[in-house]
Amino acid sequence: MGRFLNSIQFQYVMVNINIIIEDEGKEGFSVFSPDINVISNGKSINEAKKNFVEALQFHLECAPDEIEKLKQETSCLITTLSITNPLEKSQLHAQ
Repeated sequence: MGRFLNSIQFQYVMVNINIIIEDEGKEGFSVFSPDINVISNGKSINEAKKNFVEALQFHLECAPDEIEKLKQETSCLITTLSITNPLEKSQLHAQ
């Protein structure tokens, strides 16, 4: 069965989505977003990002109200935190 889209009007909105890409070793790369509950993977970073976009599009087709979440400014702050490894420090004291 085909899809009939003539009665549906699409409105395109540009939104920025924070994504996190993780190296999964031999498994490739995973991509997820703290902004919306979508995750995907791929053998390369580009493939993982492409798959994420496809998964996101499918998610938004199934749950169009989620686009409102993405239009709002995110309260997510992504940063880097440097800490001293407590195991290394305790090993230094033990020697």
